[in-house]
Amino acid sequence: MDADAWSIFHAGSHPQFTTLFSLREMLLRFSVHNFIRLRMKTEHRKLLILPMGQYTTLFQATEALRGFLEVTFHNKIPITRAMGIRVLRYDGTNLVLGAPLEPNVNDKGTAFGGSLYSLLVLAGWGLIHLKLKEEGINGEIMIHESTVSYSEPLTSDWQAHCRLPEAAGYTHFLEKLHSKGRARLALEAQIMSGPQVAVSFRGSYAVVCKQF
Repeated sequence: MDADAWSIFHAGSHPQFTTLFSLREMLLRFSVHNFIRLRMKTEHRKLLILPMGQYTTLFQATEALRGFLEVTFHNKIPITRAMGIRVLRYDGTNLVLGAPLEPNVNDKGTAFGGSLYSLLVLAGWGLIHLKLKEEGINGEIMIHESTVSYSEPLTSDWQAHCRLPEAAGYTHFLEKLHSKGRARLALEAQIMSGPQVAVSFRGSYAVVCKQF
Protein backbone atom coordinates (compact mmCIF):
# COMPACT_ATOMS: atom_id res chain seq x y z
CA MET A 1 0.00 0.00 0.00
CA ASP A 2 1.29 3.46 -0.94
CA ALA A 3 2.47 5.56 1.98
CA ASP A 4 0.38 8.38 0.52
CA ALA A 5 -2.46 6.22 1.57
CA TRP A 6 -5.23 8.04 -0.20
CA SER A 7 -4.09 6.06 -3.24
CA ILE A 8 -5.86 3.08 -1.71
CA PHE A 9 -9.00 4.46 -3.31
CA HIS A 10 -7.69 4.08 -6.87
CA ALA A 11 -9.73 1.90 -9.19
CA GLY A 12 -6.82 -0.16 -10.41
CA SER A 13 -8.98 -3.19 -10.99
CA HIS A 14 -11.01 -1.19 -13.49
CA PRO A 15 -8.86 -0.10 -16.47
CA GLN A 16 -11.21 2.76 -17.33
CA PHE A 17 -10.33 4.38 -14.01
CA THR A 18 -6.55 4.26 -13.73
CA THR A 19 -5.75 7.68 -12.29
CA LEU A 20 -4.45 7.78 -8.74
CA PHE A 21 -6.18 10.58 -6.91
CA SER A 22 -4.66 12.49 -4.00
CA LEU A 23 -7.95 12.71 -2.13
CA ARG A 24 -8.86 15.44 0.27
CA GLU A 25 -12.46 14.52 0.85
CA MET A 26 -14.60 11.47 0.40
CA LEU A 27 -18.34 11.33 0.83
CA LEU A 28 -20.20 8.16 0.03
CA ARG A 29 -23.53 8.42 -1.80
CA PHE A 30 -25.79 5.73 -3.15
CA SER A 31 -27.46 6.08 -6.56
CA VAL A 32 -30.51 4.28 -7.81
CA HIS A 33 -28.41 2.38 -10.35
CA ASN A 34 -25.50 -0.01 -9.87
CA PHE A 35 -23.00 2.77 -9.20
CA ILE A 36 -21.44 4.24 -6.13
CA ARG A 37 -20.54 7.90 -6.26
CA LEU A 38 -17.50 8.97 -4.30
CA ARG A 39 -17.42 12.74 -4.09
CA MET A 40 -13.72 13.58 -3.97
CA LYS A 41 -12.21 17.02 -3.73
CA THR A 42 -9.07 16.89 -5.78
CA GLU A 43 -7.04 19.66 -7.34
CA HIS A 44 -9.55 19.68 -10.20
CA ARG A 45 -12.66 18.89 -8.13
CA LYS A 46 -13.25 15.72 -10.11
CA LEU A 47 -16.10 13.35 -9.45
CA LEU A 48 -15.20 9.70 -9.77
CA ILE A 49 -17.99 7.18 -10.27
CA LEU A 50 -16.96 3.65 -9.39
CA PRO A 51 -18.78 0.58 -10.68
CA MET A 52 -20.52 -1.62 -8.18
CA GLY A 53 -18.00 -3.97 -6.62
CA GLN A 54 -15.29 -1.53 -5.47
CA TYR A 55 -16.74 0.41 -2.52
CA THR A 56 -20.38 -0.56 -2.63
CA THR A 57 -21.25 0.16 0.99
CA LEU A 58 -20.42 2.70 3.65
CA PHE A 59 -18.74 -0.14 5.56
CA GLN A 60 -16.30 -0.74 2.70
CA ALA A 61 -15.48 2.96 2.44
CA THR A 62 -14.82 3.33 6.17
CA GLU A 63 -12.76 0.14 6.09
CA ALA A 64 -10.54 1.82 3.50
CA LEU A 65 -10.18 4.84 5.81
CA ARG A 66 -9.33 2.50 8.68
CA GLY A 67 -6.50 1.02 6.63
CA PHE A 68 -5.33 4.49 5.60
CA LEU A 69 -5.00 5.59 9.22
CA GLU A 70 -3.06 2.49 10.24
CA VAL A 71 -0.57 3.09 7.41
CA THR A 72 -0.29 6.72 8.50
CA PHE A 73 0.44 5.71 12.10
CA HIS A 74 3.12 3.19 11.17
CA ASN A 75 4.83 5.40 8.57
CA LYS A 76 4.59 8.80 10.26
CA ILE A 77 4.79 7.79 13.94
CA PRO A 78 7.21 4.82 13.93
CA ILE A 79 6.80 3.96 17.61
CA THR A 80 3.23 2.88 16.86
CA ARG A 81 4.60 -0.03 14.85
CA ALA A 82 6.85 -1.13 17.74
CA MET A 83 3.89 -0.89 20.11
CA GLY A 84 1.81 -3.07 17.80
CA ILE A 85 -0.96 -0.48 17.49
CA ARG A 86 -3.79 -1.40 15.13
CA VAL A 87 -6.76 0.57 13.86
CA LEU A 88 -9.62 -1.83 14.55
CA ARG A 89 -12.78 0.07 13.62
CA TYR A 90 -13.95 3.38 12.22
CA ASP A 91 -17.50 4.35 11.28
CA GLY A 92 -17.25 8.10 10.71
CA THR A 93 -18.02 8.94 14.34
CA ASN A 94 -16.24 6.34 16.46
CA LEU A 95 -12.63 5.18 16.27
CA VAL A 96 -11.27 2.11 18.02
CA LEU A 97 -7.54 1.40 18.34
CA GLY A 98 -6.00 -1.75 19.77
CA ALA A 99 -2.64 -2.72 21.24
CA PRO A 100 -1.17 -6.01 22.48
CA LEU A 101 0.07 -6.45 26.03
CA GLU A 102 3.40 -8.14 25.24
CA PRO A 103 5.38 -5.15 23.85
CA ASN A 104 3.68 -2.78 26.31
CA VAL A 105 4.05 -4.68 29.57
CA ASN A 106 5.46 -3.18 32.77
CA ASP A 107 7.39 -4.71 35.64
CA LYS A 108 4.16 -5.93 37.27
CA GLY A 109 3.00 -7.86 34.22
CA THR A 110 0.24 -5.37 33.44
CA ALA A 111 -0.08 -2.73 30.72
CA PHE A 112 2.44 0.10 30.98
CA GLY A 113 0.76 3.38 31.85
CA GLY A 114 2.67 5.30 29.21
CA SER A 115 1.47 2.93 26.51
CA LEU A 116 -2.12 3.23 27.68
CA TYR A 117 -1.88 7.02 27.60
CA SER A 118 -0.24 6.96 24.16
CA LEU A 119 -3.05 4.85 22.70
CA LEU A 120 -5.67 7.23 24.07
CA VAL A 121 -3.88 10.30 22.68
CA LEU A 122 -3.56 8.57 19.31
CA ALA A 123 -7.25 7.66 19.30
CA GLY A 124 -8.18 11.33 19.53
CA TRP A 125 -5.49 12.38 17.05
CA GLY A 126 -6.53 9.68 14.60
CA LEU A 127 -10.22 10.56 14.77
CA ILE A 128 -9.50 14.22 14.02
CA HIS A 129 -7.06 13.25 11.26
CA LEU A 130 -9.75 11.24 9.47
CA LYS A 131 -12.40 13.91 9.90
CA LEU A 132 -10.09 16.58 8.47
CA LYS A 133 -9.50 14.37 5.44
CA GLU A 134 -13.23 13.95 4.97
CA GLU A 135 -13.76 17.71 5.30
CA GLY A 136 -11.01 18.51 2.80
CA ILE A 137 -8.96 20.41 5.39
CA ASN A 138 -5.16 20.26 5.35
CA GLY A 139 -4.18 20.82 8.96
CA GLU A 140 -1.68 20.00 11.69
CA ILE A 141 -3.04 18.28 14.81
CA MET A 142 -1.39 18.65 18.22
CA ILE A 143 -2.40 17.53 21.69
CA HIS A 144 -2.73 20.72 23.75
CA GLU A 145 -3.64 19.47 27.21
CA SER A 146 -5.08 16.34 28.72
CA THR A 147 -6.11 14.53 31.86
CA VAL A 148 -6.08 10.77 32.38
CA SER A 149 -7.37 8.55 35.18
CA TYR A 150 -6.20 4.97 35.73
CA SER A 151 -8.81 2.92 37.59
CA GLU A 152 -8.04 -0.73 36.78
CA PRO A 153 -4.88 -2.62 35.75
CA LEU A 154 -4.98 -4.37 32.40
CA THR A 155 -3.56 -7.87 32.06
CA SER A 156 -4.35 -8.56 28.41
CA ASP A 157 -4.60 -6.79 25.05
CA TRP A 158 -6.70 -3.64 25.16
CA GLN A 159 -8.69 -1.21 23.04
CA ALA A 160 -9.13 2.56 23.15
CA HIS A 161 -12.50 3.97 22.11
CA CYS A 162 -12.90 7.60 21.02
CA ARG A 163 -16.07 9.29 19.80
CA LEU A 164 -16.80 12.66 18.23
CA PRO A 165 -18.54 15.16 20.52
CA GLU A 166 -22.14 16.21 20.00
CA ALA A 167 -22.99 17.70 16.62
CA ALA A 168 -23.11 21.30 17.88
CA GLY A 169 -19.60 21.10 19.34
CA TYR A 170 -18.13 19.56 16.21
CA THR A 171 -19.89 22.11 13.98
CA HIS A 172 -18.51 24.98 16.08
CA PHE A 173 -15.02 23.50 15.75
CA LEU A 174 -15.32 23.38 11.95
CA GLU A 175 -16.73 26.90 11.73
CA LYS A 176 -13.88 28.31 13.76
CA LEU A 177 -11.33 26.35 11.75
CA HIS A 178 -12.74 27.75 8.51
CA SER A 179 -12.98 31.33 9.79
CA LYS A 180 -9.80 31.58 11.90
CA GLY A 181 -7.55 28.90 10.46
CA ARG A 182 -7.15 27.33 13.90
CA ALA A 183 -9.40 25.73 16.49
CA ARG A 184 -9.46 23.33 19.41
CA LEU A 185 -11.55 20.24 19.90
CA ALA A 186 -12.05 18.39 23.18
CA LEU A 187 -12.40 14.63 22.93
CA GLU A 188 -12.96 11.85 25.43
CA ALA A 189 -11.66 8.31 25.16
CA GLN A 190 -11.79 5.19 27.30
CA ILE A 191 -10.12 1.84 27.70
CA MET A 192 -12.45 -0.79 29.08
CA SER A 193 -11.81 -3.81 31.28
CA GLY A 194 -14.92 -5.90 30.83
CA PRO A 195 -17.86 -3.66 31.76
CA GLN A 196 -15.63 -1.31 33.77
CA VAL A 197 -13.74 1.75 32.56
CA ALA A 198 -10.09 0.97 33.22
CA VAL A 199 -8.62 4.22 31.91
CA SER A 200 -10.47 7.44 31.08
CA PHE A 201 -9.00 10.30 29.07
CA ARG A 202 -10.00 13.81 28.12
CA GLY A 203 -7.82 15.77 25.74
CA SER A 204 -7.92 19.14 24.02
CA TYR A 205 -6.44 19.03 20.51
CA ALA A 206 -5.26 22.10 18.63
CA VAL A 207 -5.64 22.12 14.86
CA VAL A 208 -3.90 24.65 12.62
CA CYS A 209 -4.64 24.88 8.91
CA LYS A 210 -1.51 24.62 6.77
CA GLN A 211 -2.91 26.97 4.15
CA PHE A 212 -5.23 29.73 5.30
